[in-house]
Amino acid sequence: MEYYMEYFQMSEPLFKMLLKLVTPILGTGITQTAAAHSFAISQTTISKIFKETTKAIYDALKDVYIGEPSKERWKKNAEKFEVMWNVPNFIGAIDGKHVQIKKPRNSGSKWINYKGTHSVVLMAVAGANYTFEYVDVGFGRQSDGGTWQNCTLSRALYDGE
Repeated sequence: MEYYMEYFQMSEPLFKMLLKLVTPILGTGITQTAAAHSFAISQTTISKIFKETTKAIYDALKDVYIGEPSKERWKKNAEKFEVMWNVPNFIGAIDGKHVQIKKPRNSGSKWINYKGTHSVVLMAVAGANYTFEYVDVGFGRQSDGGTWQNCTLSRALYDGE
């Protein structure tokens, strides 16, 4: 049990549930560490796998835990905020967070944030009952505002969708 918390930051049952969900998408259940040792995969290749893996996890879980954004869903969020928090015409609380990462090889300045460290930008919209209603990920060099400008939700709102 300690192994899973140490290496994956989650319990063994949660890891196995995620693995079961993403295995059909990824085609294998082998860990990145095991793949690196077994197949002599470089750190560069592992970092490329990271993007594919996180996308697979998101694709496997988004419909269950987040769902597809829609006008109806945002209207329900606004109703919940008004009933629960007495805040009318409010569809969600948005925030971004730079999460420090190890510099990917040959990445140039793409991942460097305003503090000079390497990071990804996680952006999320939380609903009235503390659920994720929307998530997106940007590169470290982007500010929260830059991540917002490049996300699908921003474009949909500005286009009136």
